[in-house]
Order: sequence, then C-alpha cells, then structure tokens
Amino acid sequence: MAIEIVNAESGKRLKMPQLSTFNLIVTDRDGEKIYTPDAKGVIRLSLSDVYATIEKNMKLQLQQNYADTGKYKVKIYVFASDDGLYYGAVDKLEKEFNINIFSSSFGFKVDIDNSNRTFYSKTSEDLLGNKKLTCKLLTESKIENGSIKVVLYKRNATYTGDIYNDVSYTEVDFAKYFRNELNQYAKDEYIISDSVTQNQTIDFEGSLKSGISTGEYKLEFKLYSGNICVQRVEKTFIVISS
Repeated sequence: MAIEIVNAESGKRLKMPQLSTFNLIVTDRDGEKIYTPDAKGVIRLSLSDVYATIEKNMKLQLQQNYADTGKYKVKIYVFASDDGLYYGAVDKLEKEFNINIFSSSFGFKVDIDNSNRTFYSKTSEDLLGNKKLTCKLLTESKIENGSIKVVLYKRNATYTGDIYNDVSYTEVDFAKYFRNELNQYAKDEYIISDSVTQNQTIDFEGSLKSGISTGEYKLEFKLYSGNICVQRVEKTFIVISS
C-alpha cells in the first residue's frame, strides 16, 4: 500500500520538509507501528506476503506546520508487486479524499479596551459615556477569498432556582441588538469584511440598541477562507441596568 498527498490543482506531490509531521499509525494484533514518508513523500508498507483478507486499524496524522495553504488530495493505492512496496504498470486500487490545509499562523487578533466592555441598558453607553463598542481587528496573513464575520451570543442564566448551571451561551440575532447595517451571511451571522489582507487593521464599532436585556454577551469573530472558518476569537461584554 502507498499513500501520498498531492496539490488538488497542480497534482504536485508534497515532499519533505512539508511532510515532516505526516505519518500513518497501523494497529493490529502484533501491536502499533508508525510509518513515515520516504524521500519522495510517499508512505509505503507491505500488507501481506500473499493474497489474504487483512484487518488492520490505520490512522493518518498530519500536523500542519510547513505546507502552503490550499486544497489537497490524499491518495491511497492498494496493489500487488514483487516487493509489496513499489507499484509500476500493474493493476492497483486507488482511493482518494479531499483535505484543506491552512497556515498555522494567521495571527488573527481582536482587541477591546476593558473600559468599553460594560454598558447601561437604558442609555446604551459604557462607563465612560461612549455609545459604541469599539473592537480593533488585526490580521497578519493574507487569505485568498478571505472574510471576517461576527456572531452574537447571550449567556444563559447562571441559576435555575437553587441549581447552578455551567457557563453556556445561546446564539442570538446580531441585528436585534446592534444598529450596525451589516450584510447577513447565514442565520445570525454577519459580514464585517469580505477580504483579508496582510497586516490588516479593521476598526469595528458596534452601536448597541437601547433597552436590550441585561446580562453577559459574547461576540464571536470568525476568520474565513472561502466558506471554511479557520480561526475564531471571542470577546465578552456586559449590559447592566442604569
């Protein structure tokens, strides 16, 4: 059997050092064994010396550190050959599945001043009289087809009678709590930016509506590549009675 990862667009196989954290763990009645790629970027192992029914548990592992962001295919070949490791012009069974690999260092950050995280319900002002929740969004890496979206949550009641509830939140509609006119992406999810560039800074100012219910809220900022969320940053704020 042989396993390789290729770029979905170019068909080019990943090699070292891109695959330095790629391995296959095989578990059977004899124990566990780990296989790593050869110099050409292919994991090879002999399944059996003869035709047989084989039962083995196999797990592929890849910790992303070195491969470029993009779409890839994992290709698996099962075949017969003289040595059981290298295939040539022989019949082989081929299977593949798609994976997405993302950079491990997007550097997406969200900063909020602590004085700007407590608001009065009646006036929608913070402790210093500001009427907006100001968030500074920062990205270090450019993302093709990237975007930044936001979702709002409200914390559930801490107690039900005398019973303490673990911390949990319920997703709510951002547009019912903020005056911002943002385009809706999905249910309760709104677009802040439809592009992500290198060393980008976005000053997001959330204008709270007056009279919203008191309690703790959580803003979840979501960094997207295409339609895949690759990083999330959460920030909380509190609404209190006047």
